[in-house]
Amino acid sequence: MEEHRLLENLTTCSQCIKLTMVVPRECRMDADMLAGRLKQMFDRELFKDLCRGCPLENPQE
Repeated sequence: MEEHRLLENLTTCSQCIKLTMVVPRECRMDADMLAGRLKQMFDRELFKDLCRGCPLENPQE
């Protein structure tokens, strides 16, 4: 059995990039814990260059 978690609004993309995590039942962390960790990485700008230069990037961010 798997648990799916949809993550939205983590990037500055004007088209609202959506990430879907599929967490296997055997994983020690639940989907909420993993989603929180991923959000922290975006907040710390560890993925800062992910959308840089993309024409869909929101210029106001």
